[in-house]
Amino acid sequence: MFVKMSGGGGSSSSGDAKVSKEDVSGSKNKGMEKIESLQIPRAEVNKLIMNYLVTEGFKDAAEKFQMESGTEPGIDLKTLDKRIKILEKIQDGEIQNTVHMINSYQPTLLDDNRYLYFHLQQQHLIELIRNKDIDAALKFAQENLADQGEEDTQVLEELER
Repeated sequence: MFVKMSGGGGSSSSGDAKVSKEDVSGSKNKGMEKIESLQIPRAEVNKLIMNYLVTEGFKDAAEKFQMESGTEPGIDLKTLDKRIKILEKIQDGEIQNTVHMINSYQPTLLDDNRYLYFHLQQQHLIELIRNKDIDAALKFAQENLADQGEEDTQVLEELER
């Protein structure tokens, strides 16, 4: 969308851009026309819907959608229950339990993805602070997070924020 400047060519004394309702309405209508003219294959829309259902943890809906549309979810839907439990533990602030669950379901995941493991440890530190357990938070940070910063510059940048 182009913005018309007041005062001819942008030399207004206030420097503010002025947009008329007609300009916005016209641009909106043109945008809607483009959207309506798009021809998106049904299979692509179905993939998008399935991705949403799986990502948000709607297992029953994903199973029904799979049966009705024939769209493959890309994962074994039986694992979705485990993923949902892990997400609930994270949301409940039970990070250590989350780590144990992940290790029991996917033993190599946290070893293979050290950055994910770092973020879980970082979240555990946040939960300790949230619970006002400052001594435990300091001890945890010194014993678990400090070394990771020395090993990985990306982690160090996260720690310094």
